[in-house]
Order: sequence, then structure tokens, then C-alpha cells
Amino acid sequence: MKKRGLPFSTWKRCGMILILLLAFHYYSFSQDILKISGIVADSANGSPLAGVTVSVAGTTKATKTNNAGVYNIDVVKGASLVFTFTGYNPKTIVANNDNDINISLGAISQNLSEVVVVSYGTQKKREITGAIANINGKELKDIPVTNVGQKLQGRLAGV
Repeated sequence: MKKRGLPFSTWKRCGMILILLLAFHYYSFSQDILKISGIVADSANGSPLAGVTVSVAGTTKATKTNNAGVYNIDVVKGASLVFTFTGYNPKTIVANNDNDINISLGAISQNLSEVVVVSYGTQKKREITGAIANINGKELKDIPVTNVGQKLQGRLAGV
């Protein structure tokens, strides 16, 4: 006569090993998730900045600040948060135990005469091969017309 109890105990052992492996896998990959929030402001006057991109370095996870400069993002403890906004210096902060991270960004001082805005993008002044016409905003300020095109008419070639 053969004993039939042996296969059941083998399945029991395999099940226990599987449960231990799953528990070890969950424990080894679990990380401390922090819910970070804060306000991003201008360092010059302290006003909140809307539309600042807050991203986690090395990932595709990102968010933007709302109209009040407030952001919320979930990150792994020790991750680097990168704050970027057009016209401002980017700032990188490491997320530790702080759940509230308020940031102030400083404006970039840059010579804007080096960049030329064209209808299909921007180009550097030295790369332009066509004709460029310049007009000062002070010259246009006192002209009493309702349309910008009318203000430029006769003052720039081709307009």
C-alpha cells in the first residue's frame, strides 16, 4: 500500500516557500514614499509662480504649480526634485523627511538682444541669414490705433 499524504505535504511546503518569497520580494522593493507639497515663489518679490515644472530627477514623473504656486507630488525618500521655469534659474532639492518644501527661484539675467523670435521658432542672431527689421516699443506706444499691424505699417519693410 502506498501512502498518499506525501504529495499534500510537498504542496504545503511549496506554498509556504512561495509565500515567504513573495513577502521577501515585497519587503525588499518597498520604499518610503513621501507626499511632498509646497509653494514656489519669485525670489525678488515673493510672489507665487504659476506653471513651474516640478520633476523627479531620472524619472518621467512631474507636475506643475497651480495659479497660487502650489504643487503636490509623491516621491521616494532621497529623490531629487528639480524646479524649472522659463526665465528662472533651475533649482534641485533632495527630498528627505520634509513633507513641506517651499522654494524661491531667481530670475536669469540674460541679454535678450541675442535671441530673435521668428514665426516658426527662435534663432540666435548670428544664425539668421535673412533680413531683420527692428522697431523700438517706445516708438509704437504713442500711436493711436487699435491694431498692432497698423502700428507697424510703414515703419517696417514688408508690413
